[in-house]
Amino acid sequence: DDIQGVAYALRALASIEIKDNNLEVAESLNLRAREIFLAANNAYMLLDSARHLSIIALKRQQLDLAFKHLKSAREHLNGYK
Repeated sequence: DDIQGVAYALRALASIEIKDNNLEVAESLNLRAREIFLAANNAYMLLDSARHLSIIALKRQQLDLAFKHLKSAREHLNGYK
């Protein structure tokens, strides 16, 4: 049972959806992947997910939300040992 493998696949699909400007689908996929990476304590992929969620927020001109995602990534990295 490779649950992180599922999360990596979700992230790959989300990248395609971002490129196609399907932001709602991309956001949903990223959020699902982020939950899996959070459960696995995968700080690197939490950073990557936050980066992509911030890109989605920026495309929607939601600057505060983009900042929130990046701040969350920093917190995960700071807690990673």
